[in-house]
Amino acid sequence: MASDDCVSAFSALDEAPLAPLYGSDFVVLGKRVLMSSFNAPFGSKIVFNSLKEIFPAQAQMVLMPSSNGIPLTLEAMTYSQIVEAVDLQIRSETYGILPLDKKLEFDNLKAQYESATNEAEKAGCLDLIKELVYTSVLLSLANASLKGFASYLDTHSGFQMMLLDNRKTYTADQGKVKGIAARAKRAKDRTYAKTSKPSAIPPRSAAGKIRKQISDVSEEDSDSSSTSMGISCHGKHTSSSDSNDDFNDGAYGKLPANTSLPEASLLLTILPSLFQKRKDSLKRKGKLLKEELHLS
Repeated sequence: MASDDCVSAFSALDEAPLAPLYGSDFVVLGKRVLMSSFNAPFGSKIVFNSLKEIFPAQAQMVLMPSSNGIPLTLEAMTYSQIVEAVDLQIRSETYGILPLDKKLEFDNLKAQYESATNEAEKAGCLDLIKELVYTSVLLSLANASLKGFASYLDTHSGFQMMLLDNRKTYTADQGKVKGIAARAKRAKDRTYAKTSKPSAIPPRSAAGKIRKQISDVSEEDSDSSSTSMGISCHGKHTSSSDSNDDFNDGAYGKLPANTSLPEASLLLTILPSLFQKRKDSLKRKGKLLKEELHLS
């Protein structure tokens, strides 16, 4: 079918970096569609049906820029925003979003909306206005009175988005796109730096040597041969059931797999002092025991 050929021609268009103007810095790969290249070979009726097949929802159509970081789609537009978009006149276009034969219908719906006495009536009129605008945009594109649009796949919604030309909805200027991409990368790097855990830097003495920060081990803990003792990279005592950063009883001399060289150096510096402290404790206990035996 000719309509299928038109859809295939759209799918085959090359993609290039472009930046949607939603009030935040991000770049996508998208297509730029020049309607004259579709209107001539396929005709306006086939192009209209193909556009309706590719963009079946109002949530895919963007008629004006936004400033809150998300696309302002036709579905989300207010009454005043729609009126502003419809009234916008571009010199290069024969007429605006609405074809001339749809202008009277739009004015009648405007009058009904403004004269509505309750919110339910207004909501009904607004739905009719949005449907009229949606259909009118597709007709104007099919007739090539609207010159073209950009399109990209929104990964969050899964929609193929339509960003109408000449309304500051996007930029395809590669100089601007590169600048936007650079700003987005810097913002991402700053966010990562804030959320990532800083590496521990051991305190140093005035002479530049690393200070040992080990809490005193009680005599009672030292005497318990069944209790294992771990040392974290910050120098504090931890339970032998803690994470893999710890040494476990019977595994001394084998560093954990994720221990860095500075941490290993610090640990090897600390361990001898711990063994010496335990040895001294045992000597003191032995001396006291001898004195008690001598006195008895």
